[in-house]
Amino acid sequence: MNIHEDCAEKRIIKIKLCTEIDITPLFFIMLQEGIFVQTQVGRSIRTVLKDIFNINDELIEKRISTILLNGKVVDDIDRAIIKENSYLSISGAMPGLAGAIVRRQSKYETFRTAITYVEKEESYPVKTCCFTIKIFNTLLNELAQKLLKKGIILYAYRLRQIFLEKKERLKDVITLLYVNETKVESLDLLRFMEKYLKDDGDLVYLNIKISGELQYDC
Repeated sequence: MNIHEDCAEKRIIKIKLCTEIDITPLFFIMLQEGIFVQTQVGRSIRTVLKDIFNINDELIEKRISTILLNGKVVDDIDRAIIKENSYLSISGAMPGLAGAIVRRQSKYETFRTAITYVEKEESYPVKTCCFTIKIFNTLLNELAQKLLKKGIILYAYRLRQIFLEKKERLKDVITLLYVNETKVESLDLLRFMEKYLKDDGDLVYLNIKISGELQYDC
């Protein structure tokens, strides 16, 4: 299965959860392992970050200290371009010398020239597709909820795993559940998984909102 082809072909199950409380922490491990985001690629890292998280330049400069694109450290987020098949990792400040070395615009950047990202001088078209993002440490608390409200893409087996592991916590906090914009009348998670998450390779567009928040009304 090719995630990027599947995203392009829009073979995706859309699931929206409305919850009484914030359940974002249940997804922290998954967000560190990496999930897919669908957006316009062919744009700078800065532009994509502002788009998918709905954040401004000030937050980016103050809070996102370390950025890796395809495993290499990025200093200039205005020149580095997110492309189809890209893997982006973002982190807040990390401690110690190792953290200082991989920090953006670090005074120690000469120690990491072999792993510093250099953008190729070639054009890349702007188009809508998926790329992978990983979020670490302090940014999980600051950005994860924003991303889950906007929506992430993951394989069905990963969502099923969370539902199975956390079903006792989830059964009392999920107030509404929609599949492909249609309300699911029964909130029995086991039956829901059997019906909608039975095929491991299916892609799910997951959107989580907190009931009662006016701007995220369910």
